[in-house]
Amino acid sequence: MIRRLTRVATAAAAFAPCHAWPQIVPTLEDLLTAQNRWRAEAGLSYFNQEGSGTAARGPIYIQVGPNIIPVATGVVPKTRNVDSLVAYAGLRYGYSANTELSFSGTGSYTSERTLFEGIDQQSSHSTRFSSLSLAISHRLLKEQGSPGLVAFVETGAVEYSGNAVSYFSSFTAGGTLYRSIDPVVLSLNASYRLNLPRHDGTTRPGNVLMLTPQVGFAANETVTLYGGINWQLQQADSNPQGLPAQRSTQTALVFGLGYRASDRTTISLSGNANVSGRGGAQITLGTVVKLGAMPARERLQ
Repeated sequence: MIRRLTRVATAAAAFAPCHAWPQIVPTLEDLLTAQNRWRAEAGLSYFNQEGSGTAARGPIYIQVGPNIIPVATGVVPKTRNVDSLVAYAGLRYGYSANTELSFSGTGSYTSERTLFEGIDQQSSHSTRFSSLSLAISHRLLKEQGSPGLVAFVETGAVEYSGNAVSYFSSFTAGGTLYRSIDPVVLSLNASYRLNLPRHDGTTRPGNVLMLTPQVGFAANETVTLYGGINWQLQQADSNPQGLPAQRSTQTALVFGLGYRASDRTTISLSGNANVSGRGGAQITLGTVVKLGAMPARERLQ
């Protein structure tokens, strides 16, 4: 039965390394890329948010594959509605049996509509390369009668926020603690993003802490269902104009479905809807494909 859970849980990890973000249900034997093997990942995420008021705001962070992507919000005059499409692609390499390297990039399209009540309305569109990230994951504990643990460190090698670009200005550390109780997988994802000062005089986003407890259920040999809660704490932004900013928290429901399309390919569809804090919702469709020859031990019988 544990073998069955291992196979199915692989599908739920379709669009990111295990360190990536709360949509992930850890697997047992496919938690990291096999040694000297490659896996390719790609996906598309849709994000929507509406805000009102005139206060200056820093970026909203959304989770896309192996990246936390800042979506600039700036000043929100009256009512503002934002739609964003974020595409991502990356490679994951098994450096050893317990260590994985990953490289990924994202690009985004954003449509904004702002209503100045009783005065005017404006709209704008932008398309840009968003980020390039590098990460390393390492299994610290195997699940042998006790929870398993995989830790990771990631850096935003290149990031665009608004009209500014920064290099190695953010670092994220965290891990996934998981336990399988056939046919259920319990997991806790935790990460802390450190944002360094920007040298171009733009706003320095506040540091971000994320916690996501989650439950995955192996419905059958090919489908995994999972759900959980994502809690986020963001420290106050620091801007050169000295405008006031405050610490914020928010809670979102995370839910999704993973599907094993073949021995080589897994697909996932997930949702993330805020229930407190800044409003917004995200839907992500992603896939991971194993590259190269398929060793016999990885083929499903």
